[in-house]
Amino acid sequence: MIKNTPKRIQFTGGANKVTERALLNGLSDKNNFRNKIGGGIISRGGQARHHTATDLAQEIYNLFQYIDKGGNKKLYAQRADGSVHLATDSPPATTTGNFGAEALAAIADTKAASASILDGNLLYSDGKRGHYAYPGASQLVKGFHVYKGTAAIPVIPEIGEDYTNEVTDSSTSRVAVLNSLNTLANYNFFLVITELPANSITLTMVNANGTAATLAGQYWKSDGTWAEMSGSTDGTVLAGATLGQSGAIAWTHPSDEIPHYQFGRSGYCYRFNVSAAIDSTVSVSQAVYTGAWNALVNVWDGTPAPAIEAQVYRVNNLKYEKYGGSSINISDLFDGSGDYVHFTTFDNICGFYIDTGNTPNIIKAAITGSSDISFVDGGTGDDYITWQQARFQSEGFEEGQSIVITNTTSNNITVKAKQVTSNKIYVNSGTLTAETNVSATLTYDNTGGTFTLEVWTGAGWTAISTNLSDDTATASKSGWVTFPRPTTAQMTQFNGSPAFAYCFRFKFNKTTSRNAVISIMTMPFFDITDWGNGYCNGTWRGRPILAQDKYPQWIEIGTSYRMNCFNGLDYKPFEVGDDGRDNRVLAFVNFFQDLMVFQEEKGIEGGCITIIQGYDTQSIEKSIISNSLGIVNSKAYAVVDGVPTPKNPKASHAKMVFFISREGVYMTDGQGVMRISDPMGLYFDTTDTASCIRRGCEDKHWLNYDKLHKSIRIGLCTGTSATVANVWLVYHIDTGTWGTDTLGQAITCMANVESASGNLPVLQYGGASDGFIYRLNTGINDVGAVSIAVNAYVTVEIDGEGHKIDARTLQLRCKAQSAGSITPSLAFNGNTTYQDETVRSMTVVTANDTYRVNDFPINRKLTDHISIKLSHNTAGEEVYLLDMALLDAEGKNVFKN
Repeated sequence: MIKNTPKRIQFTGGANKVTERALLNGLSDKNNFRNKIGGGIISRGGQARHHTATDLAQEIYNLFQYIDKGGNKKLYAQRADGSVHLATDSPPATTTGNFGAEALAAIADTKAASASILDGNLLYSDGKRGHYAYPGASQLVKGFHVYKGTAAIPVIPEIGEDYTNEVTDSSTSRVAVLNSLNTLANYNFFLVITELPANSITLTMVNANGTAATLAGQYWKSDGTWAEMSGSTDGTVLAGATLGQSGAIAWTHPSDEIPHYQFGRSGYCYRFNVSAAIDSTVSVSQAVYTGAWNALVNVWDGTPAPAIEAQVYRVNNLKYEKYGGSSINISDLFDGSGDYVHFTTFDNICGFYIDTGNTPNIIKAAITGSSDISFVDGGTGDDYITWQQARFQSEGFEEGQSIVITNTTSNNITVKAKQVTSNKIYVNSGTLTAETNVSATLTYDNTGGTFTLEVWTGAGWTAISTNLSDDTATASKSGWVTFPRPTTAQMTQFNGSPAFAYCFRFKFNKTTSRNAVISIMTMPFFDITDWGNGYCNGTWRGRPILAQDKYPQWIEIGTSYRMNCFNGLDYKPFEVGDDGRDNRVLAFVNFFQDLMVFQEEKGIEGGCITIIQGYDTQSIEKSIISNSLGIVNSKAYAVVDGVPTPKNPKASHAKMVFFISREGVYMTDGQGVMRISDPMGLYFDTTDTASCIRRGCEDKHWLNYDKLHKSIRIGLCTGTSATVANVWLVYHIDTGTWGTDTLGQAITCMANVESASGNLPVLQYGGASDGFIYRLNTGINDVGAVSIAVNAYVTVEIDGEGHKIDARTLQLRCKAQSAGSITPSLAFNGNTTYQDETVRSMTVVTANDTYRVNDFPINRKLTDHISIKLSHNTAGEEVYLLDMALLDAEGKNVFKN
């Protein structure tokens, strides 16, 4: 019986580390090779140091690239000591000296960090400290306002011109108008609001100022005041005139800066004022800002929150009157007594808004009649005052007021109003002297009042007096009451309230008017450290997503397009998984319109993979992909489009997430999971301690997508003693096959980065255990402290499948090279000792040939199984194998009975 004549073999298979070689028909090893599109395999590119020196030879935990709004490309490396460093030169440039300056200080016991970008802002989490955020350069401001007042500037201004849209578009015809801006003493300034802390504002001037003046800036300080910026410089000065040219206003980041609420926005506020009035035509077309890395803060969303409830205590009645947060009756609260308005709020606050509606606390009322006021002696009844215009009530007079009467002949006295109608004020009998149709003046003046504010601290009530500001004039008009953040406030269930909440109270030093009714809205603040350390982060549907170590299975879904806002109606905390296990969230993955959340694997139940769906925080729901699989860390996944599957072999639409579990390497389409690592199963076989991944080294493994070769690259920490990745695998997506890499430097993480120059748009870089960053897929050697040739080899297993192999010649075709050689080695019948090694050149015999054919004799007439190892490690050689053939002595009948 004759089988195939002859036997031609394509290099399309993959390595198999599990099946016995004698049972294989195909490749058993493929080391340092990559698949070529259309057929054949090529040796991988080499590795080369991005920088020539390192100040600390320690493992690189992670790499990530950040591109800011200004288009600046920044490559960051996280070291094992927790520090983060910024590359001095953007790839593909090489740096002479160390990698780059420190962007974030070292801290012990960090994990491989996660980083994501939202609206040009970088979000960073390393598991040991709070989340960090960085706006980069040329970030658009969130507010630009010009204020020109005529009296003392309130803490929360009520007037001003909003030019935010004008300075955040690309038009030079739409501008912020600073015409004739005067000094702060004359109640003028312009204000810039940013989302993240800033240390410089760059203004593009359209009409520049020419009048000599300087510029001063203030930031909002934690004590509730404006403080002068330190280390400030003004790059807009020209010939002694600030705002005389386009330029940057820079200062040093203060340590006591907090967000503030101005002009309906909550953010980081910077107030600028001039020393002298500037020109009558001055305008700005754009304002952008720059900042440094700063700890993420949970900034209020700017929507006032209603008080939970209010309780008004009246000494005369010795009881509390309970109200909701609105329609709180504060009438007739007595001056100097123990009458208090108490209110509660779920969050601690630094201010509250008193809405007086149509019935404010009346503190001033005055009229002057024009021969139309009469004073009537009521005899034994009440005396009264009449007014022909009948507007006493609408002018603010009401019962209980002490009214001063002047400009009369007989009634220049102070009287107590017993009752007020539209045209009459009744007073006690015997008070007035009759006068008819006179031009009298009636005044009620209760101005100058203040109120006392106190907060419950657990042990009692503590007064808040420092930097307390009341813009309501003791509830006589709607406005804000603001104060520094109370640091000693404690929650309580005040006076039997069902709500466990923060409690504040205030009282007036003058009696309130008879019909005063108010509503209270609050200005909350938040402490993100209440959630513990920031463990990982992501973005989804324009929202920041956080995971913390204090509540490991909960995630925080932030406000839409707000980098640091995790409060209000647009924010939602959400529990992932479906069985309440507290497995820590390790990674967020955007998958189509959904969010895939990976949790750690622990215990016998393993981990969990959750898909979150929805269009906003009100429509969010979840489904579970796996109740047992999870992920090893935040750098162990990749999302790839165009993955071939049995249902979609051409890979026109398939999207997959590849990830490392402690059970193996898997891929998921969002509906189910499939293990793809079976040919490399020894690395996940717990009975093989010499090869299996190490328990306790979950943070050392990594997986990423190599965009150049359309393959998945993996690093595993295996065996009994390794402390960093020591096995490197390659999954060839187009064929669904595996290979291995032998690297000259121990790559511990990998990132695809956008190139700053050259023809390749995307480059691959890896961090190593020696403290260096390496460019991958470059050159022909692994270049570090020494140059190591890339040792590429492939082993082909040919089995007779019950027939004898009568092969006498191996014929190998490879792409023609300018130099180098290929070496075949053969072993028979499953033997692992190779023989018949013969070196053959890869250069062409005839000029202009595109490939070279070499014939190798096989010194064995009949055998059951042949292992053919083809290898090279010659510097200067690029191996590109096309195919090979087995021939007998006559070029036929390779397989025989």
